[in-house]
Amino acid sequence: MRMVYKMSYPCIEVRDRGTPFNVAIYGEVGATAARAHGAVGAVIDGETRGTGRLINVGFPVFARYRSPVEAFGRYTMLNCQVPILVSGS
Repeated sequence: MRMVYKMSYPCIEVRDRGTPFNVAIYGEVGATAARAHGAVGAVIDGETRGTGRLINVGFPVFARYRSPVEAFGRYTMLNCQVPILVSGS
């Protein structure tokens, strides 16, 4: 979670999945932590889950698609504050 501590208001969190595993790398827990540290939204090149809850709390998240599969135990952060590629397709 070291990336959360580097956030400052107002910032947009951007994540690149960078892995072939189809797990949701962003959801309500990540959004809550990010918002508490200054994020006002997120752009995710990958999956998200809990979109209904994200909508209800008014935290805008733009993601490639939704997945019910949580990332806990299947995902780890490799780097933060580095250039990424968001393909847009």
